[in-house]
Amino acid sequence: MVSELDEEALITAARKASRFHIKVTGIYAHEMGAEATDKSFRFHAYKTLEIMSNLAIKFKNAGIELNDVSVGASLNIAIHANI
Repeated sequence: MVSELDEEALITAARKASRFHIKVTGIYAHEMGAEATDKSFRFHAYKTLEIMSNLAIKFKNAGIELNDVSVGASLNIAIHANI
């Protein structure tokens, strides 16, 4: 199952954090919810990458500079997909 993000809420939270001298410098996500099949692992990994890429663009457009965008994926992808 792919979760939907409330992107505006994340951007608002980053802005509010700056009031307390906390700077958001990166975002991280990990794929999850995949069944133990090649197709499912690949779908969830790429969907997570797509979501985070779009979120990073929205942060940039909102004037919030990110130094890091990380997307983790299960080792099972490599094992099951023979990558």
